[in-house]
Amino acid sequence: MLKRLWSEYRNACLLTLTLLVIGIVASPWVLIIALMPIGWVLLMPKGPQLEQHPETIESSEEVESIEPLKGTTLLEKIKELGDVSKSDLVKACGYVSTKKDGGERLNFTAFYEALLEAKGVNLSSEEKGENVTPEKEVEKINAATDDWDSLEDDEAIEKLKETDLPKEIFSRFVDSENWEVRQAIALNPQTPSDVIEQLRDDDDSDVQEAVLNRQLPVDWRQLDEAEKIEKLQEENVGPDILKAFAKSSNWRIRAAVASNENTPEDVLKQLAKDDDSDVQEAALNAVAYRELPKEWRELDDDEKLDKLKEDNVPTNILEILAQSSNWEIRKAIALHENTPEEVIQQLAKDDDSDVQEAVLNRQLPVDWRQLDEDEKLEKINNQNVSEEVLTILAQFKSWNYTQIRAAVASNENTPEDVLKQLAKDDASDVQEAVLNRQLPVDWRQLDEDEKLEKINNQNVSEEVLTILAQFKSWNYTQIRAAVASNENTPEDVLKQLAKEGESEITEAILQRQLPSDWQKLDENQKLERLKREKVSEEVLVIFSNSTKPLLRKAAGSNKNASLAILAQLNDDGDSKQRAWKYILRNWGN
Repeated sequence: MLKRLWSEYRNACLLTLTLLVIGIVASPWVLIIALMPIGWVLLMPKGPQLEQHPETIESSEEVESIEPLKGTTLLEKIKELGDVSKSDLVKACGYVSTKKDGGERLNFTAFYEALLEAKGVNLSSEEKGENVTPEKEVEKINAATDDWDSLEDDEAIEKLKETDLPKEIFSRFVDSENWEVRQAIALNPQTPSDVIEQLRDDDDSDVQEAVLNRQLPVDWRQLDEAEKIEKLQEENVGPDILKAFAKSSNWRIRAAVASNENTPEDVLKQLAKDDDSDVQEAALNAVAYRELPKEWRELDDDEKLDKLKEDNVPTNILEILAQSSNWEIRKAIALHENTPEEVIQQLAKDDDSDVQEAVLNRQLPVDWRQLDEDEKLEKINNQNVSEEVLTILAQFKSWNYTQIRAAVASNENTPEDVLKQLAKDDASDVQEAVLNRQLPVDWRQLDEDEKLEKINNQNVSEEVLTILAQFKSWNYTQIRAAVASNENTPEDVLKQLAKEGESEITEAILQRQLPSDWQKLDENQKLERLKREKVSEEVLVIFSNSTKPLLRKAAGSNKNASLAILAQLNDDGDSKQRAWKYILRNWGN
């Protein structure tokens, strides 16, 4: 009791002690007066707010405090707790401290101040302050939550467009699975900043775009995509707006930013590394084209290409446009007569094969430069072409020059070093044109069918068979199979062919193991013999390994088929049934 009096009414206690000392020294009547300060504080009624919610002050007895909740976190906690006592509410929200004696001290005043601050209530106005109480604010939170819980998503989206919404509503819906709900939160001008930060990295691009939209001036916010792009093409767009749009999730908007003349250099560098190739191209072109005269900057790429056909294009323009990300423009630069040699050397290493070939085309005689692929091909096949021209044409690497490289490989004037280069060409047609030169003259002009007939009906040399086995294209598959069947084919060539894994070639090599009288038969004749005759087990074993299902089945159906052969054919149709018949047939043997 005395400790509590000293702690809570220290001034009254000091005054009483002073009067007691005076009374003892001076007069006993003063002792009665000495009791008046203590009597006054004990009998004086305490205010209701102080009694229920005393304002906490720091004291030496407090040793530990829990981190109190604030802002939207506080509102969410109140909503979560619902209808609980005031003491439990204050304690659960962290407005409590522990004293040395283990007791707890609740800080009601700090709690209510934090609550009103989180609600955005301005207590500086005396009139507003009189109408606002913490109890009413807690009731509002719980009532608002109950009302919103009953709404469908489309209804919530409409209500989220309203103003003066409780802050806790934004926190309530920020984790909605519906992206349109989250977008509506991002678009509301009164959404708290901490909620906006949570939506900034949203998984949905429309939500991200809504967050970005808040950074824009009012006259930009209501524009649709097409209107924004059109406005970004104007010259008077401020750098702040361009920087904001550079972070847009819409690649068309980012490309429009890259094309704007006012876009800062650092933003262009950022867009040059964009994930979208169109944005990258726009940014790279913007960097390159900024040095162009105004009349060139205002042209689109098609108009630039038309203008590059003129003879009087200045050198500095050609040097700038050589940096374009548009391969057609770089190709036009490579073909232009005024292009400086150092630019030509740079374009010779271009990533695009059409640009490289434009550089090569400059090296051809004038009468060759304007020819298209078909005209070049006809000229190679029908005229006496120089080694220099053939050497240049062999370097044209694009797929549409495959026939030209093959024609170069077949031309009798092509130098040996060029032939070695073409022998490693990626196109099988070019490789085979080089191989074809190694064949005897009477074989070179034959097409595939004529070669096949000659292999099957004539005594072909090992040298020719070895060369023909190296023709790798699919249209030479039958020729390689015929080589595999030919009795003159060397063993090392057969081993090479066996590694290819093509069924026709594998079958041809397998059939070489058959007796000569079987090798001359076609497939139907072989099937007929397998059905009617008792075939030796050695022949049946060969057919059981055939790549052709009908031959395997016929081998398994033959009366001489052993259990080992049937077991090998276990996966083929009715082989299990035939295996049981074999076991029953030979049960007594």
